[in-house]
Amino acid sequence: MSDIEEQMIQSFERGKNVQLERALLIASGLDNESAVGDYQKKIDEIQRGFRANVELKKDIGNVPKGKLLFDYFWESKPKRVVDSNTPTQPAHYQLSDVVDAQLNPDINKEVGNCLGLTSLYVVLGLRDGLDLSILASRGENGHGHVRTRLREGGKVYDTEHIDHRCFDGAIYPEPDREKELHVSCLIQKTYMTRAASNFLSGNVSKAKEDCEKALRLDPKNKANQEIYQIIKKCMSG
Repeated sequence: MSDIEEQMIQSFERGKNVQLERALLIASGLDNESAVGDYQKKIDEIQRGFRANVELKKDIGNVPKGKLLFDYFWESKPKRVVDSNTPTQPAHYQLSDVVDAQLNPDINKEVGNCLGLTSLYVVLGLRDGLDLSILASRGENGHGHVRTRLREGGKVYDTEHIDHRCFDGAIYPEPDREKELHVSCLIQKTYMTRAASNFLSGNVSKAKEDCEKALRLDPKNKANQEIYQIIKKCMSG
């Protein structure tokens, strides 16, 4: 574990304010301040593109800023959902990966899966003052899913980021399975996704390390606790 990663996790454990985009970049594997700073500059570039796009649309009427951001992402990368999701190589979920894909000049470039696309939307949304939270669910197949809840202008918009039709909509409407969480949950979900990837590719010790990091961030998470016990059992057996 790098020094900045340990510092980030310790700050979270102590209840200190942790900047989400920085934490997500560190959770992506960036291990020094210079690398984090370079990616924050890339996010600056995406933000400038969005704001220029908003300026072009200033005469279209009263559209929620959250909808403008949603549309900007889909207009800039209409094939943004990664559909090549294999057990050992999950679709892009780390913030650093989706930032690079978003900035790729190829308009047909895939960007990320639900976790990666949601993370990117949240990071840009927070920069522009959006009031966002996460709706997290786990289907019967055990796969986790995330989308956003936006509160803006006295209204609530629950939005799916893997379908261009689903601003204030859902592909898998399962309100009884969804739980509203603080946006910081995206950090531990990044670690747990990497833990699953490492586990399925046979790197069990790395999976254990990632799971331990996630549990430090969310020690009461029962699903993560169960996965951790499975990993430990595999290591001992």
